[in-house]
Amino acid sequence: AVVVEGMGKSPDQAIKNALQQAVEEALGTVVRSRSLVESGNLIRDDVLTHARGYVSAYKILRKTSTPDGAFFVELDAQVNAGRIQDHAQAMEILMKMSGQPKVLVFAISDDIASIPTATANFPTLTKSVIEAFNEKFRFSVLDLDTVRAKLPDFTGELTRQKALKMAPKVGADFLVMVKVNAERRGAGVRGGLILEAVRASDAHFLGKETTPFQFWQQDDNEQRFTQSAVNRAERDVFGLSLQLATKIVRDMQGETDGGTGFRYALSFIGFPPDTIEPLFKGELDDLTGYVRHEINQQQQGLMKVSYWSHLKGDELMPAMRRIIGAKGAKFQTRLNGRSLKFKWVHPLFE
Repeated sequence: AVVVEGMGKSPDQAIKNALQQAVEEALGTVVRSRSLVESGNLIRDDVLTHARGYVSAYKILRKTSTPDGAFFVELDAQVNAGRIQDHAQAMEILMKMSGQPKVLVFAISDDIASIPTATANFPTLTKSVIEAFNEKFRFSVLDLDTVRAKLPDFTGELTRQKALKMAPKVGADFLVMVKVNAERRGAGVRGGLILEAVRASDAHFLGKETTPFQFWQQDDNEQRFTQSAVNRAERDVFGLSLQLATKIVRDMQGETDGGTGFRYALSFIGFPPDTIEPLFKGELDDLTGYVRHEINQQQQGLMKVSYWSHLKGDELMPAMRRIIGAKGAKFQTRLNGRSLKFKWVHPLFE
């Protein structure tokens, strides 16, 4: 808990300024305790911009105004220093990462209490999440407009099932879903902003982050209710996005811990019998970065393999092309995230 002062052109601005002062005191200790150097100022700016998200509670001790129209407040604020520490560490990791993942961000409303994504200000909320992942955390972000541009036949609302099916086509590594749940409780409204993440390659659910909120609404106007809920949710975008981005980063890092490597899904389509399988008992097992493999499916004209390697996809694909090509086979390839496809080309149809 700290006692701080703030000034502004309105009471809200004065409170915001005071909360920034409270957070900056805790932030200074965090930044000094870490080797942030170049990224330190960027982290400081982001944390202070979203200071309210790091304050657990505050009490106004004194409030006055000056003759020139300025407002002054004195607050007793409780700052969540642990959250600042976690976020500073996460942002440090994100800023140092190379080869950022490609993330598809879209809105959903799949719970009974979900606010419809057609609500007028919902696109603004989704855009705020996109900006956080793209501009703050340096992810490569796809949005619904990009999907429609790449897939002209796509129509209707994007659901998690549709997104998983189209992820390889648009090159998405992860899906991030934005949702706002809200319910009336008498004259009050309770709800929360919810962000969920799924790994696109195998539909693995990485987790859900949520921040609860509540506010009062005296009337039964449905449009005002939904818009107010979405507006209230937008306050929590930065902190929640950072928590989910951290989970995505840790998932990427975790796949290389303990010698497990990155997991790739390999598909060999149309190759003559006994063309590919022998390679997994020799050249492909001896490839740099190889950890292990499992043959998941093998039938006429199709072979599917899970392959773990420390190589990144853009290094693994050309290495495999060289090995398979050295056997005289003609084929086409496609790399989508961690999905590698090899399709045999019959000599008569080259």
